[in-house]
Amino acid sequence: MTAGDIVISELLCYATRKFQNVPRDSLRSILATFYTSSEVSAAKETFYRIADELAVDGLPRAVSRRKSDDRTRLETEDIVHLLEVLDERALINRLPKFVAHDPSRLPPYNTSDLDMCMLSLRVAALEERLVSLASQCVASSSVADLKDLDVENDSVGAQATTGKWAELASDLQDGEFTVVSRRRSKPPKSSKPPGSQGPSMHVHHHMLQEQEQKPVATRRCVLRGTRGSDGDTGVSAVPRRLTAFIGRLHIDTTEKDLCDVLSGLGIKEVKCKKLVAKDGKVFRTAAFMVSCSAQSRDLFYNESTWPEGAELRDWVFYDKKSD
Repeated sequence: MTAGDIVISELLCYATRKFQNVPRDSLRSILATFYTSSEVSAAKETFYRIADELAVDGLPRAVSRRKSDDRTRLETEDIVHLLEVLDERALINRLPKFVAHDPSRLPPYNTSDLDMCMLSLRVAALEERLVSLASQCVASSSVADLKDLDVENDSVGAQATTGKWAELASDLQDGEFTVVSRRRSKPPKSSKPPGSQGPSMHVHHHMLQEQEQKPVATRRCVLRGTRGSDGDTGVSAVPRRLTAFIGRLHIDTTEKDLCDVLSGLGIKEVKCKKLVAKDGKVFRTAAFMVSCSAQSRDLFYNESTWPEGAELRDWVFYDKKSD
């Protein structure tokens, strides 16, 4: 909502006021934790639209994020990144004034209280998620119990007579009894004539608890082979490479410079591709697509490997056909 040079947005009001005196990581965490996903998305859309109206070349373009658990965090990073670019180009003063209409939507703490407040907000978010998961589990369990009850009624309804109860009591005295499977939608076929007596399946008394337990759902997992290449088996694998985006390097950095530095640190099979600006845009810093062998994971994701101020993010591959 705008009125001349005034834009009503509690998130942008807090972000622009605290940008200069709050660490970047803390600012991202506050915005992503305190504000809802819809508030973050609306603020990002408004902020990038205002930045486009400045008519300045080279500003970051708005990236449409897919719906996922990481969407709020990524959109928060987009907002802070645009703030950083505007600050580098001394364009902050050209922005309209962001004001708050609802003071309750401003994080009510100072910089010195960040750690405790962030912990409280994260615990509250975790509790909300656990309550939601618990309600889903209860709902699904109730549906499953109703289905099991219908199955049991279908299986044993025809046998619920005085004679069958008498037979069941006799089996209990002998230490054996009849068990009807809860997971079977139809009673098992029997070769005995309809008038004959006798249980369809006998088990010992100590097996009752085992038979009544429901099967536990198994989780699918991805296994990665570890067997070496000793011996010629005729079957080999192509290990997955680590691929990432590295940005905010000096503009004069070349692919060879970056490859030489990473190889010198012991990272194996390094490949670097410098990213080129498109559509007439101009980069003020250098960015690369970097990949290496998965054996160098620890070095590749170590903060001390990269220059101070550089930013490393996993490279995201999209399926163009599905898009």
